[in-house]
Amino acid sequence: MKLTLILLGASFVFRIQAQCSSNQFACSNGNCVPSEYQCDRYNDCADNSDEVGCGDIRLTGTESIVSKGNVELCILNRFNAICGNVWSSNDAKVVCRQLGFNSNV
Repeated sequence: MKLTLILLGASFVFRIQAQCSSNQFACSNGNCVPSEYQCDRYNDCADNSDEVGCGDIRLTGTESIVSKGNVELCILNRFNAICGNVWSSNDAKVVCRQLGFNSNV
């Protein structure tokens, strides 16, 4: 087990590095949960670390290509697909940046 200090905003959080498998998320409290539980709007880790840094937008639909899939927006704690036929190139760049991808579209 490894202890890491993380700066989140104006406060520090201690994270216990768990020995999780490649298909699991390592919670800050040392627990392991399935990777798909991360950013699902449920406190699966019991310390809410699986929801830290999660936005109201996500990419779903493909597991083989991380940067490809369907964009979903969370409204009233429920993710809904966004229709892509009215998006500009600039809209796509903004979403890519929000998801942490290179904005080259």
